[in-house]
Amino acid sequence: MCTSLEDGGLSYLKINNESYKATICMKCKVKSPQVVIRVNDAFCRECFLMYCTHKFRSAFGKSKIIRDGEKVLVAFSGGQASTAMLHLVKEGKSVRAQKKLRFVPGLIYVDEGAVLGHSNEDRQRIIDRISELFMDSGYEHHIIKLEQVFSEEFSDATFLSPNNAEVKTSQERLQQLFDSVQTITAKEQFLRTLRQQLISQVAKSQGYSKVIIGDTSSRLSVALLSSMAQGKGAHIAYDTSLIDDRYDQLLLIRPMREFTSKEVTMYNRFYGLNPLVVPTFTTKATSGASIDKLTETFVSGLQAEFPSTVSTIMRTGDKLSNCKVSMPDADGNTTSPCMLCLAPLDISVAESSALGSVRYTNQLAASRKSDSPTSSADNISASLERSCDLNSYDSSCCYSCQRLLEDMPQPKFLPGAVFSREQSRLAMKSYIEENLLS
Repeated sequence: MCTSLEDGGLSYLKINNESYKATICMKCKVKSPQVVIRVNDAFCRECFLMYCTHKFRSAFGKSKIIRDGEKVLVAFSGGQASTAMLHLVKEGKSVRAQKKLRFVPGLIYVDEGAVLGHSNEDRQRIIDRISELFMDSGYEHHIIKLEQVFSEEFSDATFLSPNNAEVKTSQERLQQLFDSVQTITAKEQFLRTLRQQLISQVAKSQGYSKVIIGDTSSRLSVALLSSMAQGKGAHIAYDTSLIDDRYDQLLLIRPMREFTSKEVTMYNRFYGLNPLVVPTFTTKATSGASIDKLTETFVSGLQAEFPSTVSTIMRTGDKLSNCKVSMPDADGNTTSPCMLCLAPLDISVAESSALGSVRYTNQLAASRKSDSPTSSADNISASLERSCDLNSYDSSCCYSCQRLLEDMPQPKFLPGAVFSREQSRLAMKSYIEENLLS
């Protein structure tokens, strides 16, 4: 069934796909199997669907984080995972369920077509389909646009009107903001940040205390490795664990965390569900278009040859998640969160650390560039002005978000909520210092 290979002194197992053919369901021992989840796990249709339902419900039962009658917002993107998650919620609330889910679900969809280059016709077509799906569910729902991140009000009707002047102004501002981002990697990271902030703001304004999102283990394993590559190692606990509590008075829950992309796809196929296909920044792009795309190609290739790849990465991430603490500053005090991603700041480190070495290298590179005889006065002036703008955010952003702002020549286009949080932080710091001194 398996053959042992040797490569550089490290032994590992490679699955021989032709050596294993299941003839009976491993669960009921009666019916013929229709899907093989892992190497030896062959299930019939009924047992597989029961297995998925139990796995989804156990995410809530083990943690006991949702109380009876609590309002929970279901983040729906239209993809494979969120489509399966919404169906599992509906099944858990139906009369057929033996033990019903006791929370009160609400639905939210964020239209990101303005930054993904979708035409108005395509955006409206997707919104119409989402609206029909939400109406059939019978739950409270919200369909908003990413442009609404610049607004303090969250009215669905206002931002679904294409002729609204506020919508057009916000859309132009959002497009200008993303056009200023230079790399696809930074665009993907910034889009995720804005999306989560917008969903959290809507949830708080509508009285939700929990938000569930459809991140699978396949997606989270990619996110774990790409986050490490982008300098977010200190925040892996927030990005990949079951519960993300970085937002004030709001929890993000990932009940699909134990599902693989294969299990989600087969679940949708057995129930005849049709997910949406929404092009993104890296659709039809090469594997090297962004760090996320390259990591996804790498992990998918390994998973195809070695089925334990994703589970191994996730187990490693679970161990790293135990270090989920706030980062102290140089004086030992707990710091405020990053003004962009709201994770604890990870920049108060010793000069001998890796981050200290990076800072020193950047300073040397900047000084040599300014001393170069080929640098014009205008270029030096622009570089110094740009450096001053970034330095103003160094104490307010984590290391990863500082790298993001470096790819954004005009940070002044950021949403006002970002600056308001920073102003509130500075005002609170000044207030505390005044009271301590007095």
